[in-house]
Amino acid sequence: MRGLRRHPLSYLESLVHRYGSVVRLRFLLMDVLVVWQPDHVKHVLQDRHTIYTKESLDYRVLKRFLGEGLVTSNGALWLRQRRLMQPAFHRGSIAAFASLMVDRTRALLKEWDGPARFGRPVNVYHEMRRLSLDVVTRALFGVIVHEDARMVGHAFAILSEALAEHLYSPLFLLFLQPVLPTRSNRRARAALRTLDRTVASIIARRRAQGSAADDDLLSLLLHARDEETDGAGMDDRQIRDEVMTVLLAGHETTAATLSWTWYLLDRHRDVAERLRSEILGALGDRDPTVEDLPQLEGARRVIEEAMRLYPPAWIIARVATEEDEIGGYRVAPRTVVTLSPYLTHRSKEVWPEPERFDPDRFTAERSAERPRFAYFPFAGGPRQCIGSEFALTEATLVLATIMRRYRLELASRREVVPQPLTTLRPRGGLPMIPREA
Repeated sequence: MRGLRRHPLSYLESLVHRYGSVVRLRFLLMDVLVVWQPDHVKHVLQDRHTIYTKESLDYRVLKRFLGEGLVTSNGALWLRQRRLMQPAFHRGSIAAFASLMVDRTRALLKEWDGPARFGRPVNVYHEMRRLSLDVVTRALFGVIVHEDARMVGHAFAILSEALAEHLYSPLFLLFLQPVLPTRSNRRARAALRTLDRTVASIIARRRAQGSAADDDLLSLLLHARDEETDGAGMDDRQIRDEVMTVLLAGHETTAATLSWTWYLLDRHRDVAERLRSEILGALGDRDPTVEDLPQLEGARRVIEEAMRLYPPAWIIARVATEEDEIGGYRVAPRTVVTLSPYLTHRSKEVWPEPERFDPDRFTAERSAERPRFAYFPFAGGPRQCIGSEFALTEATLVLATIMRRYRLELASRREVVPQPLTTLRPRGGLPMIPREA
């Protein structure tokens, strides 16, 4: 517990370096297996996914905050919700939000005019978090008033910190009890009430509009029908849970990805200059559109390489519901099987020179040579993240829009270290100075 709490990344790395491809731990009353080889990851997430469920303690904590959304639900409920939500994340639906992503990025850049003019740093992690929350709230709800956006952003910041504190507390089991009057629990409950009021009010207003045509994600969820079974839609509680899940997962992971991308581009300025030339060659003096994405493959490769080195979802847990075997080792029922994209993505057995930043790893030719689960920043199998294409589209368009205008330079040469909380974020933020490109 001490090793996992103080230095989870280095502790997990030390375990696999010392013990190999399957590591067994005794954690309180639980048996935990740590596995990282691509074929073992495939076994859990794809081949035998039906016996590995999201019933571990971390998902029980998440359910307290998010309810039974796609991230936390299991079985028939998960399958039905996935079927209902899938159309909202088809390529055509995502393309409709591309102009919104670019528009909100331009609005952010206007706020950087002062810092750029006077050489003042901005906290890029906070800025990317604010931008991605702005995008997802507008994509989800349509136009949202500034006061609502401010409250939602503040509430989610509190909630994210509470989640991280609960998940990595040595009193983990106690924190499953929401009635405990800890300061963190009180703040988290207040933040949840704020979010619930906002979401309930917006759902009620939208339902009152009847069949009014809207093209945001909330309208798609309200009008979704399960044609494969009874043709029913979601009730307000289900919609609330899915909205909370999309809001949290849809901005935290993108913010972390973009932050590490800016960090790596400043550390590798030759790559940054090649990428800027590609972007300017594709766009000229205009901002990107969804039609430009095929010409922005270099930007997408940079983002994918950033997610290889710093995967936002750095750890994934499943619970075995029946006996199994991984790598020749017995997996007893109720064993928690832990997968870590961070470990797999940095394995010398899978990736040549794994610590080196090399976006060309993700050319079509080189990607075809690797095992499918050598790279899994969005998990994989039937439960692969439903919003992966939304996130990649947003990150690519944001990256191209900002690089046309600014270079981002680290404000100091201090070491930037990852902080593995609910996502893998830069510890202490990421102060950078925007410079005119």
